[in-house]
Amino acid sequence: MHLFSFANIESFKTTGLSKESFSFSDVCSHFKVKDPLLISRASKRKIDCMGRSFFISNFCAHKFKSSKNYSYAEFDAVEKKVNCMFATSVILELSCSGKFKKFCDLPNKACLDIKKIYASNLTLVRSYTLEKMPPILKCLYK
Repeated sequence: MHLFSFANIESFKTTGLSKESFSFSDVCSHFKVKDPLLISRASKRKIDCMGRSFFISNFCAHKFKSSKNYSYAEFDAVEKKVNCMFATSVILELSCSGKFKKFCDLPNKACLDIKKIYASNLTLVRSYTLEKMPPILKCLYK
């Protein structure tokens, strides 16, 4: 899955997955860019609207702030759309090595920190470290 903003993601699983799609133009209009002629994907997480860059997650988070199961935003490069993704649960496993080594020291804090990217409106229900080499941070959101 291309969603991985962190290189050390070992596993990303969802249940009850659904989506709502929006054109690039709709997303740029949300950010008050009038009549955007030049729109492109600036990065894995940002859209470029006439030279101004915006996080697509901010668009979805605002649009679905009252939805309890809004989880994350992603690009549909083929359709040139932004997908706001919804899930009933998300299970995330991250390898705690290299620059991510500190994540396993405080698993609850780490899972809360990365929640905005992978499970925005869901609730963190469990976080722990699997004692392997390297250790694995495991987060469960519902």
